[in-house]
Amino acid sequence: MAHVKTLFVSLLGGAALLAGGFAATTVLPDAFVATASAADINSLKDSGKVGETAEGYLAGVSSLSASEQSVVDEINAKRKTVYTKLARDQGVSVSDVAKLTAEKLVAKAPSGHMIRDGFGKWVKK
Repeated sequence: MAHVKTLFVSLLGGAALLAGGFAATTVLPDAFVATASAADINSLKDSGKVGETAEGYLAGVSSLSASEQSVVDEINAKRKTVYTKLARDQGVSVSDVAKLTAEKLVAKAPSGHMIRDGFGKWVKK
């Protein structure tokens, strides 16, 4: 369990370093996404069309347009880049890093946002 806690602290700290020095307690993978994409994804999350998954990535709750899917894909690709670097640095799997981050992202998600649990079911937070 100590290794998992160390990984999580490193995940946040490593994310801060990659982001160029943001505070470790506030930086999550979406901090690496351009402002326009972040605004687009926040709008999609607010509308309930996109939600966080237990695997650490975004997914469409309902059918997405090509441009909406493109924004989701861009953010997921950037998240995977961060997860991969942190996993390599810590000697753990990308999946482990993604799942730990998912817990943090779900905890920080505002009320009303959609969350897909580990069983594939969408629930409103």
